[in-house]
Amino acid sequence: MVTMRDVAALAGVSQATVSYALNGDPMISEATRSRVMAAAQELDYAVNLSARNLKSGKSGAIGLVVQEIANPYVSQLADAISEYALGKGLQTVIQQTLYRRESETTILEHVISAFCDAVIFSPSKLTSRQIKAQLHGKPALLLSAQDENPEYDVLQTPGKRAMREATDYLFATGCRNPVFFGMPYIPLTKCINPLNSATTRVAGYESSLANHGMKPGPQQFINPPDWSPGTSRQTMLDYIDYDLASNYENSPRNQYGNQVSFDAVVCINDAAALGVIRALIDRNISIPDQVSVIGFDGISQGAFIAPSLSTVAFDFDDMARQAVDTLVMRLDEASGKTQTKTKQQPQRLTAHYQLLQRESTKSL
Repeated sequence: MVTMRDVAALAGVSQATVSYALNGDPMISEATRSRVMAAAQELDYAVNLSARNLKSGKSGAIGLVVQEIANPYVSQLADAISEYALGKGLQTVIQQTLYRRESETTILEHVISAFCDAVIFSPSKLTSRQIKAQLHGKPALLLSAQDENPEYDVLQTPGKRAMREATDYLFATGCRNPVFFGMPYIPLTKCINPLNSATTRVAGYESSLANHGMKPGPQQFINPPDWSPGTSRQTMLDYIDYDLASNYENSPRNQYGNQVSFDAVVCINDAAALGVIRALIDRNISIPDQVSVIGFDGISQGAFIAPSLSTVAFDFDDMARQAVDTLVMRLDEASGKTQTKTKQQPQRLTAHYQLLQRESTKSL
């Protein structure tokens, strides 16, 4: 049986250093921690969490509670968080709520409270005050918030700014009639809830249209039942067929075959964009010569489809670093390891992103 002494010998450190590193002690340098984690992994060393829990009152595990693991964006973020947390000596317990209030409550009460020291949580129903009541003082970081003044740190994505930049980019490449895929029409004056990430993306798209002298309306919005590739493909096929039938006399055929009235699709996320691209190909519509497609998220699959997907790409590794480091800071505050005795106020952290131009849009 592999022991902590074996890990210490392979890493070239003391047993105490191994213990500190595996427990995420901030006094251990990142270089030493990485060496210890690599040695533990090579030897297949398993920490006895039960014994450590009895001794320290801590499990060395954090919870990651998301809405839908099947979503490629969520699974890629979960992978990044789990890997970064492991480098900090923390195991990650991943749960999904499937947008159900009862699941959010049950997971917090019976999984997180029982097995985890803290949680990274993406709520869809509960407010931060309700979450706080369920966690009984355990630290948390929210990936979204259901109230304007959350009682926890929040890591948010800049939906409005990023989507406006993406739509501006399409106009700069010559597009003149972009449609939005993923939501029904909402007047810009009603896109006022900064907590709803989908609504902020609509606001970014409409802001760009307004800046280019266009008045958004219901005819520019395609609203699928969900954002999965399969559902998005069928919804887009129906929209294309309707558009072709409605504009047949005014939409002559050309060398590409069918000619639609729109010249770009701004997608609510990358998963939906994959379905949109498939539908356009199915109807012999050239991408990007006839229609450009841009996504939102930056999932890895977008780089490997044909044509490859242009997108607003978030830095998953940086998001993981911000989330886990903030949670570790809160754990240190709770255990008295920080130098200051005054607890910092909840922070609003912002995910970094870049606009990736690939084959599904025209070049500038």
